[in-house]
Amino acid sequence: MEMGPVEVVHCQSCFYNLCFELSSTPFTAYRTIWKAPGTMKSRVLSWLVWKGKVNVANVLQNRCPYLYLSPSWCVLCKQDNETIDNVFLQCSVSHRIWKEMISELGLIGRTPRSLHDCLDDGEAHTLKGRRGILWLSGILALIWSIWEERNRIFHDGERTWVEIWESIKRRVALFCLDIKSLMGRAGQN
Repeated sequence: MEMGPVEVVHCQSCFYNLCFELSSTPFTAYRTIWKAPGTMKSRVLSWLVWKGKVNVANVLQNRCPYLYLSPSWCVLCKQDNETIDNVFLQCSVSHRIWKEMISELGLIGRTPRSLHDCLDDGEAHTLKGRRGILWLSGILALIWSIWEERNRIFHDGERTWVEIWESIKRRVALFCLDIKSLMGRAGQN
């Protein structure tokens, strides 16, 4: 489908061109984020993370070069520079939570190299049934819970990774409970 100079452009045709015509693989981050079970807040945050628009230290420093952020270390692990991949994937707290989620789902060897790869992972959609639902909702819940913890530290102090992991499991259960209730209502019609 080629777009000529006189052709009227619609949102649907732009989306189709961006997702399927201009790239060799389908736009999988869209399915991972917007089709996964979760709240709208968790989806929007995950989308912003995927786009690299979340306000972590290195993003803020790039947006406002005259602003000196000190220290720029990750507030979760207090070690490395605060980047999106560090906060959500590489810092010791986040990494431990990812390992726990991968272990509980029996997906050994699936540790993502970067958060962008994780959200744009076409293999995530090959998981079927409960494991696939738990993996996709787990990604959203993990991103939301880590971001919530990162921001909560400033007001209420730190929690252990075990407490964060328990909040992620509760959040995934709520996401999946919402799916079950929606499926139940659809079957009644």
